[in-house]
Amino acid sequence: MKQRLTLDEGHSAQLHDAVLDKTKLALTIIDYLEHNWAGEYEIKSSQPDIELIKFNCYFDGEESEMDIAIHTTYNVGHVMLELYSPYWMMNKTGRMLQYKADDVHRKHPLDYKKPLLFSFGSKCYFEKNKVQLRITDSQLSDSFSLDTVGSYGSVKCKGPKKEYQVGVRLDNSSFNLTRIVTFTPFYMLINRTKHRIEIAEECESKWLGIDSDQCIPFWPARNSERIVVRIVGCGAAPQKVYFKKQENCLLLHLDNKFGEGQALATISFTVLPDDTPEIDEIVTVTLVNVTTMGVQDQAKGATIDFNKRNALLTILPNDSPYGVVGWHINSLQISLQEPELDAINITLAIIREHGFVGDVVVQYISKPDPLLPPVHQATANQDYSASQGTAIIKENATQALITFTILPDNIPELRESFLVNITSVKLTDTTLVGGQPSVKHLGMELAEITIEENDDPRGIVQFNVTTDETGAVIAYEVALPRNHLQLLVIRSAGKFGEVNVSWEARPGSANFSDFTPAYGSLKFANGDSSALLDIIIVDDNLTEFLETFRVIMTGVTGGAKMGDDIVVTVNIPNNDSPVGVFGFEERSVVGREPQTTDDPAGLVSFTVSRDDGHGSVQLIWQVDDSAIDDIEPLSGTLSFNQTETKKTLMLHIYPDDLMEGEEQYTIRLVSATNGAGISPLYGKCVRFMGQCNNLAIITKKNAGSPWT
Repeated sequence: MKQRLTLDEGHSAQLHDAVLDKTKLALTIIDYLEHNWAGEYEIKSSQPDIELIKFNCYFDGEESEMDIAIHTTYNVGHVMLELYSPYWMMNKTGRMLQYKADDVHRKHPLDYKKPLLFSFGSKCYFEKNKVQLRITDSQLSDSFSLDTVGSYGSVKCKGPKKEYQVGVRLDNSSFNLTRIVTFTPFYMLINRTKHRIEIAEECESKWLGIDSDQCIPFWPARNSERIVVRIVGCGAAPQKVYFKKQENCLLLHLDNKFGEGQALATISFTVLPDDTPEIDEIVTVTLVNVTTMGVQDQAKGATIDFNKRNALLTILPNDSPYGVVGWHINSLQISLQEPELDAINITLAIIREHGFVGDVVVQYISKPDPLLPPVHQATANQDYSASQGTAIIKENATQALITFTILPDNIPELRESFLVNITSVKLTDTTLVGGQPSVKHLGMELAEITIEENDDPRGIVQFNVTTDETGAVIAYEVALPRNHLQLLVIRSAGKFGEVNVSWEARPGSANFSDFTPAYGSLKFANGDSSALLDIIIVDDNLTEFLETFRVIMTGVTGGAKMGDDIVVTVNIPNNDSPVGVFGFEERSVVGREPQTTDDPAGLVSFTVSRDDGHGSVQLIWQVDDSAIDDIEPLSGTLSFNQTETKKTLMLHIYPDDLMEGEEQYTIRLVSATNGAGISPLYGKCVRFMGQCNNLAIITKKNAGSPWT
C-alpha cells in the first residue's frame, strides 16, 4: 500500500519507502483559493538545488496553473525536500489587486486574508524579475522589483479618475527562501482618541466612522490635500487637517479666566524635541467655546469672533525631513572577480535615511582611488566602464539602485580598486521649503569596488629548455668549469612580487655521485621573468654508459603558479673511454677563396685532439654533400697511434668566378675504432663560406666540450 501523508503548514514528515530515481510523489495543495491543486515530483539522485513544480486546478471548466518551488538538500543517509512559494503576497488594501509578470498573471481578492502564493515562471525564476500592479480599475503600474528585502516604498497606479498610491514592503520570512510582499494603502486612518470620530475628504459628502483605536484604509477620491474631522456627539465645528503633511488639532480646556476689566489672557505651548524627521508642522489653536460666569443665558454673554477664532503655530522642518543620502552598508565595499569572457554588471544601492519627503536626485561619479599606488588603481574603460550620472529616490522610498560594468581583459593585474562618489543631492520639487536633503559625508561619500587579482599577476613558472628527439636535455661529464648544466626557468604572464621556486633532482640510472646539488631554490625578484637553475655534472674517471636523472619543480611561493613543464629529464652520454674522447679544437677558420688551384689561401686546416686515454684509434670524418662543388675532399680518415693526442685535417677550397653569398657546411667525426669516444658537442663543426673580395670564412661551432 502506498504511503499517504497530510502535512500542515510548516510541518515535516518522513518517507520511509521512497527510492531515488524510482519514486514519484503525487502532491496536492488542499483548499487553496477554495480549490485543490495537483502536481507531481520525481525524487532523483541528482538535480538542481531549486526547481519549480507546476500545480494544476480545474474549476468553472477552466484550467489554472501555479508554480511552487522545491528546495533539495542531499545529506548523508537522507534527502531533504522543502516545498515553498518564492513570494507571499499580502493584500491589506481592502481592494482587488492583480499582479502581472512576463508569463504570470494572478488576481488577489480583497477579502482573501491568507497569503497569495506567487512565483515567476520557470524561464525567469533565477533572473532579476519585476512585476506590475493593478488595483481595482487602474492601469498597470510601472514594473518594480521584488528582490530588495528590507525596503519599502510606494507604487502609483493610474485610474480613470484618480491615481492610486499603494504602499509596498518587502520582508524575508523565517525560511529565508520566501519573501513576504505586503501591499497597504498609502494612507491609513488611525483613531488614537477616546472618542468615535468621523472623517470625510474635503468637498466630499461621504463620512467614514472610526472608533477609538481603530485603523481603516483611506483612498482619497480626488487629489485633495485636506480631510475634515469631527467628533461624534460634539457640537464643535469640524476641523480641516492637511493629511499629506504633519498637522495636529488639539481640543483643550483653559482654566484661566478673564476677570472684570481684563482684556488679555495668555496660552502657552511647549515645543518638544524629538529625533523624528519632520517637514513644517502646523498646530491649529481654535477657540471653540466661551462661558460667561454669572450669566444664565449664555447667548447674552461673551461670544467668539468667528474670523479670529483660529491661531496657527508652525514648527519649521527639522531632523532632515528630506533625508540623508549615502551608500547602503553592503555597497560601501564590494569585491569581485574579473569576468572571464563577457562584461558583467554590479549593482550599488543608494539609501535615504531619516526623512522621506519629496523625490531626490542623486549625482554620482566614478573615479580612481588617489590613495592607492598606480598598480592597484583600476583603469577606467579598461577594467570598468567609467560612469557619471543621476539616480532618483522617489518620495517615501528608501533607496535607488545604480549599475556599473566590469570589463574583461587578458592583462595580468594585482588587486585593483576604483571609487564611486555621491557628489550632490537635491529635491526635484523646488516648491518644497525647509532646506534640501543632505549627503552623509559631503565630497567623501565613497563606495569602493575592488577587482581581485586576475590573469596570474604573480606569474606562471615552468622550464623552458631545448630537448633532443627523446625529450631529454643533454648534460656532459667534462672538466671544470664547463660541467655546469644550466636549465632556464621562466615566469610567464605577470611578474609582480618576489617568487621562490623549490626544486629537487631525482636519481634514475644516474645517482647523487654523478650530479650535485640534489635540491635547491630559485628566487625571482619583482619584475624578473627568468632564472637559471644550475646543476654540476661530476667529472670522474669511471667509464660510464648513458645515465639519466630528473629535475622537478616541487613548489612555488609568492602567489605564482607552476605551469605544465615542471619536469626535465637529463641524459649524461657515454663518457671516460680508456682510449680517449675525440673532437675538434678550433672555433673558426678564415681563408680566402683561392685565385688559382695552387693558391695556398685555399687551404683550410682543422685540429682534432684526444682528451685523456691512449691507444690506436682511427677516425672517419665527413663534410656535407652540399659542399661537393666548393670543397675537397668530402670525407677521409685520421689515424692516431698509441700516444698521439692531436692530428691536423686539411681541406681545399675550389676557386671559381661565381659571386656567391655566405654558405654553410658542417664537418663531422662520424665514427671511431677501438671504443674511442666522439664528443657529442665537439664531434662536429660548422663552416661558413662567403664571397666578399674573395674572402672565405670557415667556422667551426662547438659548445659544451672540454676543448676551447
